[in-house]
Amino acid sequence: MGISLNATVKEVLQNHRRRRHRSTLLSKVEDDNDVLKGLASQADDIAKWKCRSDVYKPRFKSKDTWLLIQEVHLRCDWHELTWFKNSTPKFSFFFWTVMHDCIQTALVKGILKENYTTAWDAVFHNIKRLAPDKTALFVAKYALQATMYSLWRERNARKHGEESSPPLRVIKTLDKAIRNRLSTIRLQGKEFENALVYWFSTRN
Repeated sequence: MGISLNATVKEVLQNHRRRRHRSTLLSKVEDDNDVLKGLASQADDIAKWKCRSDVYKPRFKSKDTWLLIQEVHLRCDWHELTWFKNSTPKFSFFFWTVMHDCIQTALVKGILKENYTTAWDAVFHNIKRLAPDKTALFVAKYALQATMYSLWRERNARKHGEESSPPLRVIKTLDKAIRNRLSTIRLQGKEFENALVYWFSTRN
């Protein structure tokens, strides 16, 4: 075809002259080249980023690129209890890892009140029912993650030969950690400014 192995598309469109070929395949390549010449513009090339299937945009978005290179899975019904604003990253990550094993534990009885249960699915359902009250929902989710993390730390300490902590000490340490986090959130703005007061109201 008279095209160099190192030629760019631009060079071919600008310099290549059509030739006759006995091969049907080479004639098809010449036809495609002629079509591209008709569509070619003298303007500068514009870089576009693929966002979805057959959708390209001039601006780059890391979220779109991330979704393109990742496998698509069904959203878990417990994702809202795992990743939420003002959560503590180590709590969220630990909760995420635990959820793949689905352990059960008793949590935040003062918040769930008469809906308190040790059944794992029921715990999730009852916490989600708090949605109309954003403060109660946030405190319940945060307490859930903090409780699980505290229990894991205590289990890990005992497993490695450290002295076990009495249940009352574990509860006090957990309560203090939650109060400290709610206090810092109150100083950040109006959102959840009553969370600490609400937490105190749930304690016996």
